[in-house]
Amino acid sequence: MKVKIYHDRQACIDCKSCTMLAPTHFGDGEDGKVTLIGGKEEKDLVFVKEVEVDEEGLEEIKSAAESCPVGAIKYEVEKS
Repeated sequence: MKVKIYHDRQACIDCKSCTMLAPTHFGDGEDGKVTLIGGKEEKDLVFVKEVEVDEEGLEEIKSAAESCPVGAIKYEVEKS
């Protein structure tokens, strides 16, 4: 299934829970802050990427989003 991931770097407090729960998608950027790996800036420090995942991959993304204390991670599952 296709999933669109959104990461608001401005809202991010860099707790790094997402890097532990979804290391395929989140890592440390060059500036030391969490970054959405392969994400493209859509607007004002909100980065977006589309990925194809299975159920396990979706659970990883959900866990990262739910663990974010400031809600800086959002996702949408695209209907097929």
